[in-house]
Amino acid sequence: MLKQKEQQLNMTTREKVDDIDHQKSPSSLWFNQARLVINLPHLVNYEDTLAVVGELSRSLKLCYVLTNEDQVLTNAQQQRWPKLELIPLPRERFPHHAASMLNYLIKGQGVEIVHDLFGHLSKTCERYSHLKRPFIIIHTQRTTNWGWFSRVRPLGYQIDFRYAGQRVRSLCFDTRILHAADHITVMGPGHERDLIDGHGISKHKVSFIPSETDCERFTPPNQLSTERENTLLYTGAFVRPKGLDLLFDLFAQLGERDPTLRLSLIGRETPFDRRWFKDRISSHPLKERIQVTHYLPRGELINHYRSAKLYIFPSLFEGSPRSLREAIACGTPAVASDIPGHRGIDPQGDFIHFAPVNDLDSWVRIITQAISEPPDRYRRRMREGIEHLSIHHRPSAVAKRWRETYIKVAQQRGILP
Repeated sequence: MLKQKEQQLNMTTREKVDDIDHQKSPSSLWFNQARLVINLPHLVNYEDTLAVVGELSRSLKLCYVLTNEDQVLTNAQQQRWPKLELIPLPRERFPHHAASMLNYLIKGQGVEIVHDLFGHLSKTCERYSHLKRPFIIIHTQRTTNWGWFSRVRPLGYQIDFRYAGQRVRSLCFDTRILHAADHITVMGPGHERDLIDGHGISKHKVSFIPSETDCERFTPPNQLSTERENTLLYTGAFVRPKGLDLLFDLFAQLGERDPTLRLSLIGRETPFDRRWFKDRISSHPLKERIQVTHYLPRGELINHYRSAKLYIFPSLFEGSPRSLREAIACGTPAVASDIPGHRGIDPQGDFIHFAPVNDLDSWVRIITQAISEPPDRYRRRMREGIEHLSIHHRPSAVAKRWRETYIKVAQQRGILP
C-alpha cells in the first residue's frame, strides 16, 4: 500500500507552498524529494502538531505519520495534505511497533528524515546513529524529564504509580534518543541546560524552536476592548506542581483588597491531588468568589480566554503550555512564572508579565500592577502578544523552522553539499 501511494504521488505535480520551493538549489531539491517519518500517536490530542506536519508534507515527496490504529484524518485534512500517509499501529506497545515500522521503512521504501517526538523511535535510531546513512535523525524534546526529576520531584508532591511510571519511562526514552539524534530542538530557551547538564549533550546539538498554536482558531474578539470581567483565569490540571498553592494564597490577598475580583479555574482533577484541591477550595476565605469548572473542550475555552482580565499560570515546570499560548492568542494579557517553557513564548518579556517561581510577594505586586495597567499599555500588550503568536507560533511558521533545521542538519552530515 505504501509503495502504491508513493508511486501515485510521484506522478502528480508538486504543490509549491513557499518562495524557497521555487528555487532549484540543492537543499530545496533534496527537501522536495525527501520522505519524512514522524511519530504522533494521538492526532486529536496533538492537532496543532499534526497541522505542522501537514504543512511540511505539502513540499515533501511523502510524509509517513506513525499513529495509533484508531486514528484517522478528516476529509478536509486528506484533501489539504495529500502526501501525508498515516501508518496505523497497535496502541499496546506502540513504541515497539513504531520502532519496528521505522526500521521497515528505512530498509524498504527508504527515508531521508526521521523526526522523533516522544522517544518512541529510540530503538531504531540507536541502531543507525553511528552508521554512515542517507538520512538524518531529529528529536523534539517536548518536556525535559530530567528537569522534572531534578526540580519538581524533590518537592515531595503526591503522585500515583501511573504518572510515576510515565515519567520514568519517558526519562529512559530521553536517555536513548538524545544520544542517537543528530540534532535536538527544545521549546524554550533555557531547556538546553537540562540536556547539557543532565544528559551530557553538546550545546551545538540543541536549538530552540517555538511551539505551535492554531492562530486561526484561537483569535481575539473583533474589538480589542480593555473593559474585561474582573476575573483571574487559570486553565489546566488542578495539581500543586502547576503552582496552585501560590495561586490560592495570591487570590486570598488580592481578593481581600478588591471585593469585585474573582478567580476562575477550568481543568481536571487528578487522583493524587483531588483531596488536596477540594480541601483548598472548601477552606479558602473567598471560596464564594472562586468558580471551578471541570474539563471543557478546547473550543469552549475561547470565550473564557477572551473575557478574563488576566490569565494566570504560576506553574513550576513546563515544556511549553498550550493554554498559555491560546490565552495570549485570544488577546488576554498573562502573568506567568519565569521558567524556560514560558520564556519560549515570550523570550524578551515583551508582553507576558513574568514573576519568580513561588515568590508570593512578587506575584502580588506584579498582578496588582498588571490589573491597574493603563488602558493604552494594556491594549498594546494584547496586540503584541497576538502578533507574536501569529508570526512565530502558527503551524506554518513552525513548519518553516523545522524545514530549515532539517536542511542545516543534512548539510552538517554531508548529505547535502
